[in-house]
Amino acid sequence: MKGQLVIPDWSAFSTVIGDIFESCQDIVEGNVSLFYKRLLMKSRC
Repeated sequence: MKGQLVIPDWSAFSTVIGDIFESCQDIVEGNVSLFYKRLLMKSRC
């Protein structure tokens, strides 16, 4: 598995991730997953 987790074209990869982020950042609908609420509650204990 060594070397198989390398992203060969980092520039292209980061461009795609940036495009996805840009297309999603204005979405305000939906709810926070209960999983994250449970994590928050555990971290406050």
